[in-house]
Amino acid sequence: MMEKKAEIEQQEKISELLKQMQEKDIDMKELMQILEKYRPDAEYDFAQRVYDTLTDSLNNDYALSQVENVYEMGSRCSILYDEAIRMCWDISRRLTGNELDNHPDLQLIMDNMTEIQKILCLKMFHYGVMFGRE
Repeated sequence: MMEKKAEIEQQEKISELLKQMQEKDIDMKELMQILEKYRPDAEYDFAQRVYDTLTDSLNNDYALSQVENVYEMGSRCSILYDEAIRMCWDISRRLTGNELDNHPDLQLIMDNMTEIQKILCLKMFHYGVMFGRE
């Protein structure tokens, strides 16, 4: 319980730092120096939080207000995702005749594509930080 409270406090500090960054126009190098004071793995934790906010995986209490939810209803990502899911269900129905379950192979494809997306996003964040330090 104490660990979770400390984590929440850290996330609140990071959110406050982001807010200050926007208000005071703090550059990326300065932000990363501040973040590194909190934990050696702060970059990964922060990147994960950005990703989770971006993909609507966090409840609003932990989401970063400065980060757009790209899966918001009507957004390009939301429309593309809905189309992909609908196509998976249609293909599953044709393959199995079952209206209730997605074909396991198609589900695996969707899960793997989601994982690839996450890896790419976290890598892009890391490279942005790395090149921002130069």
